[in-house]
Amino acid sequence: MSNVQPMGYIVRLSSYVEAEAVALTPLEESLQRGQIVEVVDHSQGGARYLAVITDVSETEPHPLIDPEAFQALLREARAEHVDTTELLRAMLDPTSPFRFATTVHLRLRLLGRLVGDALGDIGRPPRPRSTIHLPEAGLLEQLLCPNRPSVVPIGRLSLRSDVRVCIDLDRLNTHMAVLGQTGSGKTETVKRLVYETIRSWLARGTPRRGVIVMDVAGEYTGYPYRPPSATPLLEALARHGIQPRLTIIVPFDPLYAHPALVEAGVAELAGRLSRLYRGARAAGVVLHARSPTATLVHPPPRTELTPAELQALLATAEMLVVAAPLPDTLPLGLLLELGAFNEDAEYTAALHEALEELEEYNIVSSVTLLSELARIAVDARPRSRDFTYPTSIDTTSICSAADEAQLLNAIRSQLSMAIGADPQSLAGTRLQEPSVWVSRLTGDYLDPSLEALRATCASSPGRIRERLLGVARAAYRIARSDVRSRKALYRRLSRIARVASPALNPLAARLIAWRVYNGFTILHLAPPSVGGVNHPLVTWLLNEVFEEAVRGYTLDQRMLVVVEEAHNLAPSREDTFSKRMLVRYAREGRKWGLGLVIVTQRPVGVDPTILSQTATLVALRMTNPEDIQAVKSSVESATAELVERLPDLDRGEALASGNALPERRIPLLARIDMVGH
Repeated sequence: MSNVQPMGYIVRLSSYVEAEAVALTPLEESLQRGQIVEVVDHSQGGARYLAVITDVSETEPHPLIDPEAFQALLREARAEHVDTTELLRAMLDPTSPFRFATTVHLRLRLLGRLVGDALGDIGRPPRPRSTIHLPEAGLLEQLLCPNRPSVVPIGRLSLRSDVRVCIDLDRLNTHMAVLGQTGSGKTETVKRLVYETIRSWLARGTPRRGVIVMDVAGEYTGYPYRPPSATPLLEALARHGIQPRLTIIVPFDPLYAHPALVEAGVAELAGRLSRLYRGARAAGVVLHARSPTATLVHPPPRTELTPAELQALLATAEMLVVAAPLPDTLPLGLLLELGAFNEDAEYTAALHEALEELEEYNIVSSVTLLSELARIAVDARPRSRDFTYPTSIDTTSICSAADEAQLLNAIRSQLSMAIGADPQSLAGTRLQEPSVWVSRLTGDYLDPSLEALRATCASSPGRIRERLLGVARAAYRIARSDVRSRKALYRRLSRIARVASPALNPLAARLIAWRVYNGFTILHLAPPSVGGVNHPLVTWLLNEVFEEAVRGYTLDQRMLVVVEEAHNLAPSREDTFSKRMLVRYAREGRKWGLGLVIVTQRPVGVDPTILSQTATLVALRMTNPEDIQAVKSSVESATAELVERLPDLDRGEALASGNALPERRIPLLARIDMVGH
């Protein structure tokens, strides 16, 4: 117990865990909401408790005067025949020279009973007249930041700067929510958490430990956006000599992204790593779509890598920036052709309905001919279902088309003949705008003209052939299947997407998943990445990480997945593939050592199922009533007293509670340390 004089005493127990108290000192900083206090019950032999102040109020001011001096003053007044009523009225005048004080009333929430330096159950609560003290810093340090390898500091108590606030990394597999409006300090909080996690895991040398961060604005890499008042995470790590196995994944869709811009961005990021970690050799590589080869763009000179060289680089590079061809949409041509070779009316209706839903999922872009697609499926009626698997396709008529009408007829004809269907059955079928076909066949969205198509045919005829062949093979697979349910149709579409879409080579995908699980990974969704926070991309990566966790499971493995902009990836009012995967992580990830950190400025926009699975809350300033209510209803560790304080918090100040705190029964008002300080 602290040796200082009591701050006050309990006057009433409102319930088993709530008490009312009166302070013995004037209102000051130590008597604010959120302050942790020690309660001593002298009637129980000095039993000690911890409590937190949940509310503070004051009465009318009254003069502060020594009783003996007051009696002497009254005697003197009577001796001089002064009206004592007037004297008392003058004393109560706020302008009088007397010192005034107020009665400060406190509401306390009891947290537990101290047994030595440990906190246990309350047992018998303290009785009225129990005294209130400020606990010693050493006691709070022992409770809030015990000396264990898994415990790392992230800040200090707002009202006790001599006491650190810590997180137990081994409990993060029960998931955490970091919530706060724009400008409240969310990203700085997460950067501190990730920084300490990497530092601790490297110091402990434990294998199968990884962190993956979805960097939406480049605030972790410092590229292309560097906040003027904050330090990017990579700079903070390098400044303190912390060098994990680092992978920066730059996703891009080969059908949209300009190759030169992707290569330039990868080279710039790799160059930044080389400058940050002087003497370290950082590599930048652009993987080829559906191919085990790649282009090395840093260090110069630009070099084409063989499959063996790429495999060695992915397995051994300590610092790697890798541009991975991960599309954010299924190819439009594929989806328009899926129903063209099946005469089952029930299947056609299911396909039409499914494509409408897929458009809402943001899987399909620019699909304006869904009704036409349904008609195609009915009208095509191939003569035979004995189709052949397409192994080649003739692009001569496509490359020599004189106008847009000839181009569409040539595409329609070649796709039909590639699987043995009658081209005439599609003679009147409308496909899509010629410019869309040209852009997807050439990969050039800046110049979708027939001249650009002919130039690509002359320089890279294999590109045109390969992309059309992918669509033909997808049509063959769907034509050979008897899909009658939407659930089965979704599975079929997923398989087709892997065949027809530009995608990562399976071997490269496996090696990247291994790197992610054994180091620090930033999924760089800012430029030069194309597509932003797109659902298929995140779904793919999370699925690969989940499968790697299951394949190589060990008892002490841990993976921390930081999901920035969670309201976009797991929206409360939409059903997206990324949300389904995050729900799987929230429900099943704990047993595989997978921990989620859900970061958002709009809690009301995040799926409540995911929020309800987060056992730890770090809440920064929020003023929106809907968001505050969402926190109350979705996060179990969010008490009413904590949530009511959110609008009053300063930038970088947070209310923390829940399972990942070393002493989970103590809710904390903390000031988070910035990584650059």
